[in-house]
Amino acid sequence: MGIAAAAHAAQAIYRHAEDPGLAHGLATQELFAETIAATGCVLRGDRLCLPEGMGVGVEIDEEALERNRL
Repeated sequence: MGIAAAAHAAQAIYRHAEDPGLAHGLATQELFAETIAATGCVLRGDRLCLPEGMGVGVEIDEEALERNRL
């Protein structure tokens, strides 16, 4: 969820200006042992692709959320 929100913010920074091609360093989701997202960002080559859908586009996996609840 956090990566998707940050990726949306990074995309919005250059909404009205030319993208200088700087890496934002958000393609780190594969470093996590688990996720609570049923759908989320996808890495395609060197691009982090945002999920489609309402809000930030992430759908929560309720079972994973329950397993990881503190």
